[in-house]
Amino acid sequence: MNGSRRRSRNQDHNAKGPAFLQKNSVEYLFSALTLCLAVLYFIVIDIGGISYWNSELLENGLAPAWPPFCWLGSKGMDVRDDQWHQFTMVLPIIVPAFGLFLHVSRRLRRIGGGNELWSLYMLHIVAGLLIGFGVSGPGFVFTVILLLGNFYGVNMLHNRAPFKVFMAIMWGTHVAVLFLNSYFGGYKFAWIGLQFLDKLKTPILPWTVHYNMSVLRMIAFNTDLHQAIVESSERRAMVIKKHDATCIECAQVREAHAQKGGGSIPFGLEVGGLRCYKFRTEYPLDVREYNLLSYLGYIFLSSTLHRGPYFVF
Repeated sequence: MNGSRRRSRNQDHNAKGPAFLQKNSVEYLFSALTLCLAVLYFIVIDIGGISYWNSELLENGLAPAWPPFCWLGSKGMDVRDDQWHQFTMVLPIIVPAFGLFLHVSRRLRRIGGGNELWSLYMLHIVAGLLIGFGVSGPGFVFTVILLLGNFYGVNMLHNRAPFKVFMAIMWGTHVAVLFLNSYFGGYKFAWIGLQFLDKLKTPILPWTVHYNMSVLRMIAFNTDLHQAIVESSERRAMVIKKHDATCIECAQVREAHAQKGGGSIPFGLEVGGLRCYKFRTEYPLDVREYNLLSYLGYIFLSSTLHRGPYFVF
């Protein structure tokens, strides 16, 4: 009985990690092609067909179609939705720009050398600032000021107030700023004698949208920072010991990485530092990791910049 239990435990600990499909394998290519065809049909052909059949209802707001759509029978491009029209106008810039972004990001991860985390933060910050100013114009500087104010305000507050007071002040401040933004409709450069900046560019999205989408990210960062300060090193050691002794998923992650053969380790971690997702949520980060660079990299993460709140820092 005991022998069978030991054997089952050993089998669990020796379980191999999930296999990864090679990107040039038939299975991978077939799955990717099937997904692309599904997207092409349901998003392009299906919706495009509805627009084509009802084109007479849209003809007053149609502009000449772009190549190659004009060669494929398109009757024009709907320009009555200003936000969508602006988005389509910048597509020729966005697509190659994001292609370049992905290429640079991939190169930075491969280079390694211990500086890839710093480089990726800088890449996301620069990309986020370009997107923010490109979409919202000069007014985006108000978002940046509020983001910096949150970071430095929290760093001054967390050592001077108990946790409940810290949380009350933090939430109260953010809610008050949200109401002020809504009441004034965003702040104006004219208030400080720079009214020409208000008319320099018509924003596609008001800068307040960026701030609204970043509020929960800032609160998540602030809360994690406070917990990292009050959590002791004993807690970190306890989490490591627990996952080293009992967590099969951590062992599978490291073994799966070893089976990939030469794959890069994210963010310069050693192989022994590869852990399961539950470990990363339980393990308090070092306070030194809550710096301005990581904060801005977290806020301006390009893939989710305009998606709203997401996972904790």
